[in-house]
Amino acid sequence: MAQFGIAGKPEVAAAWQAKTIEDDEVVQSNERGYVSFATSGKDSRTTQMFINLVNNANLDDMGCVRVSHYLLSISVAAAFSRWFSVFLLHTVGSLHSPRS
Repeated sequence: MAQFGIAGKPEVAAAWQAKTIEDDEVVQSNERGYVSFATSGKDSRTTQMFINLVNNANLDDMGCVRVSHYLLSISVAAAFSRWFSVFLLHTVGSLHSPRS
């Protein structure tokens, strides 16, 4: 899955983290190529969403609601997801280190 939706500024991300969206009923499965809301439990959706790179029917019972079809190539989303994961591994440490 390729997940996105957290603001780049920590203070903005923190403000939105506390604001949640009530659940919608899951009426269609989290199939490959669809965009869904991420969730951590009942009525806990925030600004985070993800693109299903594979069929994720296991997420249906968790309340991850499918909202749209991803119109670009799935390989583009998968490549972005891989690139971003590598980018985070190389930068997160420096983001949390004190600046001189």
